[in-house]
Amino acid sequence: MRSKPHRKLLFIALDGFRLDVFKDMLEEGLLPNIEGLVNSGAFLELLPTYPAITPASWTSMITGSWPGTHGLICFQLHFTGERLDVLHNAFQPEYVNAETLWECAERAGRRVVLVHFPGTRGARKLAVEKGIIIGGRVMGHYTVGEFGTFELAPTRIFTTREVGADKRIMQIPTPSPSEDGMLKTRITFEVQGHTINYDVLIVPDDSGRYREARIIDADGRCLARLRLNEWSDPISVKAGDRIGIFRLKLMELSEDGSRLTIIQTHVSPADGYTIPADLSAEITSKIGAFPERVELPLTPFREENERLIPSLGRTYIELGWQQADWLARTSSYIAKKYGFDLLFTEWHEIDHTNHYVGGYIPIMDPSYKHLNRKNPYLDEERAERALKITREICRIGDSFVGEMLKLADEDTIVVVASDHGIVPAHTQINVNRALMEAGLLAVEEDGSSLRIDWSRTIAYHWERNFISINLKGREPTGIVDPEDYWDVREEVISALNRLEDPKTGEKNIFMLFRREECQPLGLYGERIGDIFLLLKSGYTTWPRLTPKPEEKVFQKAIGGAHTFFHPTILENKGIFVISGPGIAEKGETKETIRAVDVASTLAHLLNIPTPSKNQGSVYWNIIKE
Repeated sequence: MRSKPHRKLLFIALDGFRLDVFKDMLEEGLLPNIEGLVNSGAFLELLPTYPAITPASWTSMITGSWPGTHGLICFQLHFTGERLDVLHNAFQPEYVNAETLWECAERAGRRVVLVHFPGTRGARKLAVEKGIIIGGRVMGHYTVGEFGTFELAPTRIFTTREVGADKRIMQIPTPSPSEDGMLKTRITFEVQGHTINYDVLIVPDDSGRYREARIIDADGRCLARLRLNEWSDPISVKAGDRIGIFRLKLMELSEDGSRLTIIQTHVSPADGYTIPADLSAEITSKIGAFPERVELPLTPFREENERLIPSLGRTYIELGWQQADWLARTSSYIAKKYGFDLLFTEWHEIDHTNHYVGGYIPIMDPSYKHLNRKNPYLDEERAERALKITREICRIGDSFVGEMLKLADEDTIVVVASDHGIVPAHTQINVNRALMEAGLLAVEEDGSSLRIDWSRTIAYHWERNFISINLKGREPTGIVDPEDYWDVREEVISALNRLEDPKTGEKNIFMLFRREECQPLGLYGERIGDIFLLLKSGYTTWPRLTPKPEEKVFQKAIGGAHTFFHPTILENKGIFVISGPGIAEKGETKETIRAVDVASTLAHLLNIPTPSKNQGSVYWNIIKE
């Protein structure tokens, strides 16, 4: 009997790559690297989980189980016995209640490498016991990229322009003449409690126009010479016993030297971001500082922010490119020196860009396109610009794939996948404010703010998609008698269904599921709320743990979102491209693979055990064996 081949897996996650944009770009030849994989393998639509969100969807792909089984129902978890506003970061291995493909691979003696894949390094558990983990820790209520858990100091912008109250946008003195004929100002920031001061010398050219900024440290050394839109080489700084590394970019310099803007990237640690620990210094030395996140103090691509800080959006795109380049070069270094059987990496900037500009792009799904007529902020020129930005960041994703493909040999299966798409939204609904106005949530004054009065609160919106009843015997602050639970829950549902957008007149905005109705959606167990909510395209919500006094139920909030919408919506579907040994050459298909089908399909192809709580199926249509 012929033994099964020993295959490797290269899994490239492009978070948030929406299906409709992907198909258009593929048809236009704008994704040449991914197109090569499609032509030699298969491209399927990927159906995300309910909710269509990063922790739920990626974890379902890795475990083969529904969110109700693996437990990562959203970015934050509420545990029975704790007050409803006490939440825990869900995206950690210790909260995953199902075996992963990585654990199965290690049991089979395979080497697993995880390069900044989200949720792989928790506070109490690692995603693998013997493999390599680079980055991958998630903090707060969002995902890799938004909150730096390894960084020593955040990104800052220094500018002579008048700025607001954000502590990371620092107004600096207008450069003044120095003795040597240059102009001089200073930038100051803190790294791990240590104050760093740099002089900035503005240097004129032969014509007397100021074209260059020099960064001078306390010892008089020139750390960088920057012209407009140039990046410095990496700069090291010592903060106690830690070494941090960052770069600077000259974003603005007027010819008379009076207007100056410089960005400092977040300060990356030289060590401490890998498992095993000693690998960090090696990677930093060979590849460069770990670009944990791509983040700016101001949201890029918004007109008011671009007016305040020139080239803000362009700088964001450059940072995204730099991160993708680092991920690819680091993956290559690890693969060549240490080898791999399964290598997973994730680049998140398509998703982040979608959140920034996706709200300006019209709804494309034919079932929901009629809602574009009720979007009070839809603008054709903005939509065109937003789509152009989206395509540009997606092309960086394709280039990233091209670099990663250099690691694949004839025995390597390559997967390029996204976990969800993006749906445009123009208005945000403050559910807790709506519950308050309906008499279902009570607050009391706490100085200039408000706080929840749990002794009079009946229901509470604690995470994006979940509302819970303040039930006696279950919640420590419970006031609703168990025999009244069913009627109270209906009262909450009725209150939300009565809401009407005062600007558009839109009604029936919510799709509300009682917890027992959620099982067919893959949601069940103690971690879900009493009500699961989805919204009509165009609307989002956010769990304001305590409503602010000035907030209204309906507020303008243009942006892209995915969590609140059916995963079947065209824009909210993901992509799944697979190529390599054992894969049929089917090209672009009209077929759909569910997130839960990915693990069992890959386990079969790799000849490793299927995760023990797998609830998906091997997708035989793409397998030629």
